[in-house]
Amino acid sequence: MNAPEPPSDLSAAVEGEFLPGLTLAREFFTEVVQPLLAEQTPGFPYAAALIGPGSDVLGFDTPVSSDHDWGPRLQLFLPERELPERASLLDRVLASELPNEFRGFSTCFAPVDANGQRRPRANARPPLDHLIEITSVGRYSRRLLGFDPLERMSAQRWLLVPQERLLELTGGEVFLDSVGELTSLRERLDYYPKQVWIYLMAAQWRKIARREALVSRAGVGGDDLGSRLVLAGLVREIVRLAFLLDRRYAPWDQWLARALTRLPHASRLAPLLARALSAYDWMQRELRLMDAYAILAALHNNLGLTEPLETASERGPRGFLTIHAERFASALAEKIEDDELKMLLPALAGSVDQLLASDEALLDPALLARLSDFYAGG
Repeated sequence: MNAPEPPSDLSAAVEGEFLPGLTLAREFFTEVVQPLLAEQTPGFPYAAALIGPGSDVLGFDTPVSSDHDWGPRLQLFLPERELPERASLLDRVLASELPNEFRGFSTCFAPVDANGQRRPRANARPPLDHLIEITSVGRYSRRLLGFDPLERMSAQRWLLVPQERLLELTGGEVFLDSVGELTSLRERLDYYPKQVWIYLMAAQWRKIARREALVSRAGVGGDDLGSRLVLAGLVREIVRLAFLLDRRYAPWDQWLARALTRLPHASRLAPLLARALSAYDWMQRELRLMDAYAILAALHNNLGLTEPLETASERGPRGFLTIHAERFASALAEKIEDDELKMLLPALAGSVDQLLASDEALLDPALLARLSDFYAGG
């Protein structure tokens, strides 16, 4: 039985030099959408960008990405008061006036399928079902986060937002903003407030503290698979701590390793962690983790938030080499002065993406909102 043919747009992308989706979106706006709006709605204020979910927003897209929810796409953000009147007008203009393809990629897409995805439709005729979303900054934010970040954000509210969502809203590119709201949003969410940041680092060190000896404990007991499973989970926590130490939001797991190599200070971790994961026994894993811990500890000390702490791993009561990560968690916890965050001590449960393992929950603002009582009550 023959395998199905890939979509025509995907075939073109694989055969030729791949055009990243963010570049495609920028050129689509500059060469097609912006001139069209200037002609049809001269002087009307709006913002244009490619942000939100998607590998193209973060620059991790490949030819495989182009089979769904990818192509000449972007968002147009209108002032909230103008949205009811202007959105339908703009949609009709775009549907009737856009070319049916741009740079060889269809600008028309099929309706949402059973998986919630939209796939390109070739050789379409107007009116085109395009992938230009017309919305407002407030509505778009509420859809991803469940609230408008331009309103006051308490420390506890920051903890209710997965950092992956914060990355989606601050990643990508703004092509034009004659309103200013989108720019203000991205400035507001650029990174965590200092006290929240300190709390999250303390919580992440605590997660490592609870696991760092288990790689060796499982191995010395003859459970090699168990040692490998613990190591895999521990490596993920190490990587996510590296993002916090470098003051960068971490992406979803499928891009986490690639994003690690882009970190200005923590990129050296990638080969060390790869060697730890490929180590043939628990003793080799333990030794290779030492170098990774040394980098994390040095990055912590360079921040100057606490007194310098020892960067070398030491043997504990059972003879296992660890960095004794609890020292870092405790030192950071002592620097927490925000009243809302102090209520959450000494547990250091962290933010929702540190607390939860379910992607379904992290993707649903309504479910995350139910945790507000947990944070309010400590």
